[in-house]
Amino acid sequence: MGANLFSGEIPPELGSLSSFQIAMNLSFNNFTGRIPPALGNLNLLEFLLLNNNHLTGEIPSTFESLSSLLGCNFSYNDLTGALPSTPLFQNMDISSFIGNKGLCGGSLGGCNVNSSPQSVPSLESGVTHRSKIVTVIAAAVGGVSLILIAVILYFMRRPGQRVPFLQYKDALSPDTDMYLPAKEGFTFQDLVEATNNFHESYVIGRGACGIVYKAVNQVRCIKDEDGKVLATENAVKDRWRGYFHNLFNEGHERSTSLEELSNSEECRNYSFYRRIRKEEVVVALKKMKHRKAVGPDDIPIEVWKVLGETGIAWLTDLFNRILKTKKMPNEW
Repeated sequence: MGANLFSGEIPPELGSLSSFQIAMNLSFNNFTGRIPPALGNLNLLEFLLLNNNHLTGEIPSTFESLSSLLGCNFSYNDLTGALPSTPLFQNMDISSFIGNKGLCGGSLGGCNVNSSPQSVPSLESGVTHRSKIVTVIAAAVGGVSLILIAVILYFMRRPGQRVPFLQYKDALSPDTDMYLPAKEGFTFQDLVEATNNFHESYVIGRGACGIVYKAVNQVRCIKDEDGKVLATENAVKDRWRGYFHNLFNEGHERSTSLEELSNSEECRNYSFYRRIRKEEVVVALKKMKHRKAVGPDDIPIEVWKVLGETGIAWLTDLFNRILKTKKMPNEW
């Protein structure tokens, strides 16, 4: 249900699906209102994705009962309040909560404890308290202003440091094929990741009032076996060719290269045309790791493992049909 145009509040009836497991994806919609506490009844749920909506209020305390939960994402909403006290929420990465200005606790930092509602201060004490706050704020603003003025004057009088020209030229050489189109909705978090938290190795220039960084989209960079980024199209193709050669020949006593195969009758190896066995499908499923990106069918690997013998039989039949007809399905 993710990446649609659903709006309104999340139906609390979803919490009655007690046997629902694996993942519930409601992200990238237009849901509003509070998160239904009834979702805390989904004891078998492993992943809950509510990011990129317009949800408000606090994360329900009933979520502490989600004993099977492995991961969740509440980022880019309008949520407030403290995170649930379970270790899963307290130790979760900050990227699961960014974009919510009112959340606190765990990786987001401590929450401010409000004064006890039982103590009602008098009017006189309230005025005195506000006066102290105003005085402290005014002093802090004045101090910060003086520090900023001093820093600005220091950088204005300091000669700018420049990175050597050859280093800058190498970093932005037009032959490297490393220019990428601008990403829509580019956030500050993207800049942090693209510059490795603004590391010195990404600096390409310094001025009197600022520093220029080189941002590299790591997701779209292909590296060789030594970890070096490949910059040319031919090098990238060779890397992919070697990767798939090793992948498809894993576990065999010998590998057959494309050059060894020919159209002549005596050179054909008919062992490559045998049917795929269930045992091979079982071995392949065991090698696949959990929580990986899904393919065109949008079905995670966990689903096939849960289906057991039924799923293995279905996949084996599908693979053999593809092998026999030499055609891939139009839709998955």
